[in-house]
Amino acid sequence: MSSPLPPYLAVDTVSMNYRYAGAWHEVNARIAQRQNALNIYVSLASGIVGILFASSRVGQAAAMNILGFVWLLPIISVAFAFLNYKHDRTIALLRHFMAECERLNVEDREGLQVIGYNSSAFYMNAADGARRFHDLSSAALVLLFNAIGLVVAYNAHPDTFGHPAWPIVLYFVVAIFAMWLVTRASWQPHTFEAR
Repeated sequence: MSSPLPPYLAVDTVSMNYRYAGAWHEVNARIAQRQNALNIYVSLASGIVGILFASSRVGQAAAMNILGFVWLLPIISVAFAFLNYKHDRTIALLRHFMAECERLNVEDREGLQVIGYNSSAFYMNAADGARRFHDLSSAALVLLFNAIGLVVAYNAHPDTFGHPAWPIVLYFVVAIFAMWLVTRASWQPHTFEAR
């Protein structure tokens, strides 16, 4: 007659392994989606800047349409920033879950004392440092595309910018908000309460 399994080899431990592996797969999917959002943003912003640049060859009849078109840059910048924020927050939540899984009952079982990628301060700091590069490059792209778009639109149609300065100020406030949202996790990491 076989002896019963020890408690740490029970079915709930096996299911925790599947949950942990599922969380890793979801983290990888979210990282890929975050990169895809950046690729889509760069493609859209490049297209908009290209159209604005091409508009400099068009007569004054298209000037008002171009001014409306230049506002697409801060709008897609904010949309990209919200997508990036959502993915960063979800990744942080999943990594918090995996860190809890790695720490689960480790104190009680000496044989389970292994280094956890999500619960080790060394690896978490290294991963956060790499993510900061992504955040800063994303913020730099937001600033670059918005500044280039406004400069190209102004150079193409300087006479249409004779109205008050508040639209330009609003334009950059929206772009700066997008930059803040993209870099938020770098200077204020997502934290979650222990359950």
